[in-house]
Amino acid sequence: MVLALYAVALASMKALGLVVLVAGISYLLYRLVRHIPKERYFASEEFPAHTAKISSVVAEHNDIARDAAEFTAITDSRSEPARREHRDRTGGSVTGYAIEWDGTTVTLPPAGDLNPDGVSWAWITDDDGEGIYDRRLVDFADAAFAASGKRVGSISVPFVLIPRPDNPYDSDAVSIALPKSMGGDEEDRCLGYLYRNTIEYWGIASGRRKDLVARLAALSAGGEVHFTATMSRDTDPADIERYRCSDDEEGWDIDYRLPEFRLDLPGARIMGAAIRAFLSEHETNESATLAAQGRDRAIRAQLAKPLTPKARWLQDLRTELVERLAGEVVTHSNSNRHGALEVLRQRNFATKVVDENGGCIGVVLTRPDLVVVGNEFDRPAVIEALDREGFDPPFDPTPGWLNASLHRDSDGWIHVVWIGRIAGMNVEPILASFDVHDKELHLFAVELETPIQGLLRRAGHVSEKVVLRPHPRDPGQFFGQDLIARLESPQAARMLRPEARALIPAEWAEHIESGWRAKQDIQSRNTQISQTILFARPVDQFPPDDPQLPPGLFDQRPADDPNPDAPPCRLCGEALNPYAEPLPYCLDCVGDASTGLFADRGFDEPWAPAVLWSLKQLAALEFGGAPARDQLRAMPTDGPHADLLMLCRMLTARHGKAVPGGQRKVYSWADWLGQAGLLAGGVRTSRGVTVMAKDGHICRSLLERQIDDFFFDHGVPHQPEPHYPFDPEINPNGYRADWKLADGTFVEALGFTTNTAYMDKAQRKIALAAKHQIPIVTVTVSDLPNLPTIFAKWLPQKDDQPRGAALPPRPAITIRRTKPTPGAKANGQNPTNTKLRADRLERCRRAVELQSGGATRSQISEHLGINPDGVASLLRDGKFFANPTSDSDRLMLAQSAASARKRRLTRAEFQDEEQLSTAKAKECWRDADVLFGTSVTD
Repeated sequence: MVLALYAVALASMKALGLVVLVAGISYLLYRLVRHIPKERYFASEEFPAHTAKISSVVAEHNDIARDAAEFTAITDSRSEPARREHRDRTGGSVTGYAIEWDGTTVTLPPAGDLNPDGVSWAWITDDDGEGIYDRRLVDFADAAFAASGKRVGSISVPFVLIPRPDNPYDSDAVSIALPKSMGGDEEDRCLGYLYRNTIEYWGIASGRRKDLVARLAALSAGGEVHFTATMSRDTDPADIERYRCSDDEEGWDIDYRLPEFRLDLPGARIMGAAIRAFLSEHETNESATLAAQGRDRAIRAQLAKPLTPKARWLQDLRTELVERLAGEVVTHSNSNRHGALEVLRQRNFATKVVDENGGCIGVVLTRPDLVVVGNEFDRPAVIEALDREGFDPPFDPTPGWLNASLHRDSDGWIHVVWIGRIAGMNVEPILASFDVHDKELHLFAVELETPIQGLLRRAGHVSEKVVLRPHPRDPGQFFGQDLIARLESPQAARMLRPEARALIPAEWAEHIESGWRAKQDIQSRNTQISQTILFARPVDQFPPDDPQLPPGLFDQRPADDPNPDAPPCRLCGEALNPYAEPLPYCLDCVGDASTGLFADRGFDEPWAPAVLWSLKQLAALEFGGAPARDQLRAMPTDGPHADLLMLCRMLTARHGKAVPGGQRKVYSWADWLGQAGLLAGGVRTSRGVTVMAKDGHICRSLLERQIDDFFFDHGVPHQPEPHYPFDPEINPNGYRADWKLADGTFVEALGFTTNTAYMDKAQRKIALAAKHQIPIVTVTVSDLPNLPTIFAKWLPQKDDQPRGAALPPRPAITIRRTKPTPGAKANGQNPTNTKLRADRLERCRRAVELQSGGATRSQISEHLGINPDGVASLLRDGKFFANPTSDSDRLMLAQSAASARKRRLTRAEFQDEEQLSTAKAKECWRDADVLFGTSVTD
């Protein structure tokens, strides 16, 4: 036996030795294989070349940084001898790159080795020109390649930069153009534009000054700056031509023939330094003035062109608006009166100033600094509130300011905007733009200079320079508003079909169509500032009037239906999308139903009653109670009420944002449900709302409601609130899960995943389930779209799933009951109220019992699973119900409520009779029901 064991051990040692030997040989081979190529690479010419390239990049970076710092110090010293000595030492440039000037022409020489790859040019969008710039570049490339004797490859060609203040989109724009030798004016030679951001990125702007090219051009004959570009192509146009088909349209090959276009210029750092050095040496006050005058001449030349009838109409509108605003200049010191305003500070959110109703009165913005108010007459009160909190914002109360609005642009500008209607159209014309960094005011309405300056001073911004000029997009637009484009191609807003309109009250139908017109009006805007303004104002809820236009100026016939043979939408009659899901509704109607038409900005809107009506209908016809907001994103199943339920979805307000000028707080989804009376029988706490699911189960949040409804809709058996097993360490007080499925799996709905205490309790439950081997599934809000996947194993076969299952008997959720409610008794009691009342009484009893046993309020809160703030109310009610004589005043009011009930008064009538607050009347009504057995009604 021993010999056998010895033999086995010996064999094992031999095998182990063999493995070690093989591993050692493999490692040596690996090191040898790596060593040979490495030594070859180090000995090759490639390695020192690569090292030299890296060293040159590092050295160039250090040289540029050193020279830039030296240049800044020299120019700041304003010492001409120092600058002259520096130019002599560096050859006229801080980087070895110098702009050339022969006394008449300014030239940006090729960068050469400073930037071998050149500067790429982002192509502009050429919708208006119908590709004319691309065609022009292709034609020039063909001629240039032919002149060089090449068909493919790369060639260098001359170009020029021309300041174009007449550009309708950007008065700082610079055009890349063909040289004058090619013939034609500056527009005929234009290949595209560099706009503000590109100019700054390229280094031909400095200190937020975008006019450096214009200042260079003022020193150059003809106002053009010369430079060299590189054009490259790898396909011969003749080869492309071989693929032409007989039915190809003209210009089909333009995209294939466009050359790669790069400007042979240095990078932004070197370019910027070279321009500053050149201007510091050659520019005089006279040449700078000539540059500004050239800019003004270009703008005046643009305005001097004969006006078309439409442009003349826009000019008349501008005159009308300026005269109207001049007559509305505020010349008094009156301001709106407010109660105590509160300053709300939240991390990662702008500071807000709110009134006693929660309405947002002002917002403190930064970069640039601006206190935004919804109404300029509110500014004094907002400033006073901010002063009390130590903000100390600037404010000049001097009268004589323009009654308009200030809007911040993320690019460092503040725009003076008037928001209103003219000629029946909603407009947001920009009357002036203030560059906060340079303190330069660009004034587009000269007649309003003084009141506009007064408005800016109220917000703490004082201009040091005023540029009087038309808006860059005028005269073809209305202070930057493209009204002509809106009116030339009007899109007809949708209208409800008669059959759909008959499903809802006429007033609610008007709200839907008004929302559609307002939505269409918003989509007609084409400026970013307009979209920003519209998002922050309730004006986006208001449809425009019919435009008031001169006869014959516009042909406002709506565009023809692009697909007249498509089946119509059941709601609006628009064509259905053949590529969308097979629904009887168009994509626009589906989108409106999915998101809701209205957004709450904190104003008492005329559509608010329609929102409440629609919620009641959804609760009664589809959900059997208060719906969760996300449940409305899914379209209703087809049935007798499907069209009505689609319209009700549109009429909801599911989004909200506090904006300056608000009259009240922005309502949450629970607020809307509460106003609709759908939460009257529940208990609202900071942890959610108690509501009833479709199957009659009581749910303590809308998240639980959605999950319970999913179980009911899909035929998944589920038991609510099962007990976890008793455990002296983890569960001494009796935890409950949210549901128990047929196989014993527990389900927990986790609605407050960011709350540490809440999640600690959830983790204890999970640990308890693991200890007792109970399967558990947790569901969060983000899991709601994936419920079919999460509960796939519990779903019955498709043939066994309920189809359009009727809701179990339950009380209707409408306030006015015109007929008896199924399940309700003659005295007004119903299963929902009875169960909710019993649940609350039990919690009251348990709270008093636990306190009597020595439990603290925190421990009571933890045991009952409620918010700590609700414990005091439970204890107060529990003690009163146990001994009503302990509070004689409350007992007397309860008796009065019972008497009022017997006299068939409603709670509202009882409230008026006793002069009680709403909360106190509800308490008395509930006390009467508990103590004397009378039911509560509204």
